[in-house]
Amino acid sequence: MAEGNGVDLASIYQLLAIVAQDVTVLKQDVAVLKQEAGLLNREFALMGREFTLMQRDMADLKHGFATQNQTITQYHASVMGHGMLLTEMDERPRRVERHLDLSPLS
Repeated sequence: MAEGNGVDLASIYQLLAIVAQDVTVLKQDVAVLKQEAGLLNREFALMGREFTLMQRDMADLKHGFATQNQTITQYHASVMGHGMLLTEMDERPRRVERHLDLSPLS
């Protein structure tokens, strides 16, 4: 590597050429990584939007179930209330029949 003045320019040039090649390869690798990072960012953004839509759908489902539960509860209360009234209406003539000592209608 060293000749008369201690510096071998050919060796230095060869080492600089190797470094330049390595830098070129590294630049290409960095470009690929940037491209992959961009794709990942787009995928994460898409997943975030889908997650937001899923949360909205779940909220709609919860609201729907709550509404159905309320409707069923109201219907049940209404039916039970009418059932009790019908039972009372059926019981009333029986009490009158017993009070007047009448035979039941058959």
